[in-house]
Amino acid sequence: MILRFWQVLGLVFLAAPAQAQTDAFRAYVEERMTFHEVVGASVVIVDNAEIKAVLSLGHAAADAAAPVTPDSVFQIGSVSKPVAAWAILTLVDAGKLDLDEPVATYLTRWQLPPSEFDHTGITLRRLLSHTGGLSLSGYPGFREGTPVPSIKASLSGDTGGSGAVFVMQPPGESFSYSGGGYTLMQLIVEEISGEPFSQYAERAVLEPLGMTSSSYEPDTALRERLVQPHGHTRNVIPHHNFRAQAAASLHATGPDIARFVIANVSQNDVLSPADVTVMHTPIADTGSLRIGLGFFISEDGVLVGHSGSNFGWKANMQFAPASGDGIVVLTNSESGGAFGYEVACRWDAEFGPAAMEASCSDYFERQQETTRLMQAIAAVTALLTLIVALSALARLVKGSHGLSLPATWARGFLALACVLSGLIWGIALYTPAGAYLVSGVWPIFPTIDFLPRSFGWVSISVLCLFAALIVWFCLKLRPAKT
Repeated sequence: MILRFWQVLGLVFLAAPAQAQTDAFRAYVEERMTFHEVVGASVVIVDNAEIKAVLSLGHAAADAAAPVTPDSVFQIGSVSKPVAAWAILTLVDAGKLDLDEPVATYLTRWQLPPSEFDHTGITLRRLLSHTGGLSLSGYPGFREGTPVPSIKASLSGDTGGSGAVFVMQPPGESFSYSGGGYTLMQLIVEEISGEPFSQYAERAVLEPLGMTSSSYEPDTALRERLVQPHGHTRNVIPHHNFRAQAAASLHATGPDIARFVIANVSQNDVLSPADVTVMHTPIADTGSLRIGLGFFISEDGVLVGHSGSNFGWKANMQFAPASGDGIVVLTNSESGGAFGYEVACRWDAEFGPAAMEASCSDYFERQQETTRLMQAIAAVTALLTLIVALSALARLVKGSHGLSLPATWARGFLALACVLSGLIWGIALYTPAGAYLVSGVWPIFPTIDFLPRSFGWVSISVLCLFAALIVWFCLKLRPAKT
């Protein structure tokens, strides 16, 4: 009895600091959620290949009271890709696919269009590591309620604006991120398995790993648990569906993705340790990161993971294979990207391998530098606006009556130029037009939402300057009456 008492007392003393550490981490996460205006998040900490904590934070929708729970389902964007890579490896293990055979060997329903490059160099290994030379980095998806094309139509260009899949550079020459390559891989899974990709992935990967609240094509029951996506200002936005399922369509809970993390750092019932090691081994160097089969490797190989980004959804998954530690961050907000990275930085320092200190420090320093630069530009522009406005006021006082037609054609031309410049500035930044010109895909957010938050004050000060210049150029001087 006495021994049992001391054992219980020891556990209490050991648990207290751990709980305090988790509470402090939660407080940090909540503070960053408020700062980034993230509506809801599921944050899961994996410790020594076990789920240590599940933090369900915020709301399923900004206009409703329902909270995020451990059972809340999120779209996880490109975190879909490493899970899809596992599906491919199961077929490789079964001897039905070869990582280094030309993919054309397995295709019957659709083939890559002819190009000047050697297509025999396009292999599954290269598709999985984004070194196959294929086009199409990402997909915008299709709004809920609109038809989703067939996979053949998607590969041929029916993608909602992101284009078709084709060979754009020599296979194996260099890294070029290609969601289109994963869609081609999705077709190969269907060709070889004889099943829709979503069904095969569920049977071969999701169910054996215990990911029972995950699906590439969720049914009605799972969709009832799907939280609402949001824009940059907590505005509710429509759901988007994907034919490019392997690239972007996995729906999952935070604990389910944590189970996938655990499978990557310990024994599992799907892939052998040798297979998993191959997937975590760098094939290509992207400059800041290295890429394995479906995974990015960072911090000199200490961390493995992937991030995800669909309209209104941002996700981050990182783990350390050597220690079995990991972090999963799923959000239902467009502003969740920076939030997820900051949470990963804090996790690395508090619970992880302490490998991200340098990169996180550089990130926060860049954020501060950007904020200071934007503040300086906004201040200078505001000062110029004040000078022009005071000059216009002085001209009004010295003149007689105020605004009229410009006194000269030159002043009229300059006033018109300011009007047009202000209109172009407003349309380019406060509508999706500017982002469309850059990306070629019509987004559902105004361009300014994709820029640093501190840029907002710069934009407002520039518009004020244009307005002041228009007034100044339109003033017609007349001699004062005596």
